[in-house]
Amino acid sequence: MSKSWKKINEEKAIFWKTHIDQWTESRLSQIEYCRQNGLRPNRFTYWKIKFGKPNQPTGLVQVPVPTHFCQAGLKLNIGRELQVEIPDGFKKETLEQVLSVLKAVQ
Repeated sequence: MSKSWKKINEEKAIFWKTHIDQWTESRLSQIEYCRQNGLRPNRFTYWKIKFGKPNQPTGLVQVPVPTHFCQAGLKLNIGRELQVEIPDGFKKETLEQVLSVLKAVQ
C-alpha cells in the first residue's frame, strides 16, 4: 500500500526543516552545505523560502507619526559675516524688508 500524499509531504517538510536547521548551525555557505550533503541547491532554496515565509513581515507596516513637531525657526547665513535668525511665526512682510535691505547692501 502506498503512502498518502499528505504523509509524503510531511516527511519532505521534516527532512528539509532538519537540513535547514543543521545548515544554519553549520555556518557553511548554502552551496557548500548542499554539496557535502548531496542536496540540490535549488530545492534547498525552495524549502528555505517556504519555511521562512511565516517569520517575514508582509504588506505595509504602520509607522507612528509624532503628534508634536519641534520647530526651532530658521537661520540664514549670508557669507561668513551675516546671519539672520528667523523665529517661528515670523511675519512675511518683515522677512521681505530684511531681504530687501540685504540686497541693497551687496
